[in-house]
Amino acid sequence: MIDLPLWKNYVATLKIQPLFVTVSGAHLYGFESPDSDVDLRGCHLLPLREVVGLKQPTETREVGGVYQGIEVDLVSHDLGK
Repeated sequence: MIDLPLWKNYVATLKIQPLFVTVSGAHLYGFESPDSDVDLRGCHLLPLREVVGLKQPTETREVGGVYQGIEVDLVSHDLGK
C-alpha cells in the first residue's frame, strides 16, 4: 500500500505548486512490487510571468529521482494545456 502522507511531503518540497497530484502506474492498479517506482501525475498553474511574454512557456514539468529511498517520477501539466 502506498504511503500518501510521504508523497504529500515530497510534493511540498518541489518548486511547482500543483493544483492536484494523483498516484498513477502500478500503484494505482494494485500491481506494485517491492521495487516499483512511484508514478505521480498532476496539474499546475504557471506563474503569470511565464505565461505573459514572447517566449513559449514550458507547459509540462517532469521531476524524477529518489525520495526516502524510493524512485519517484512526477509529471505535471499546466492547466492551460
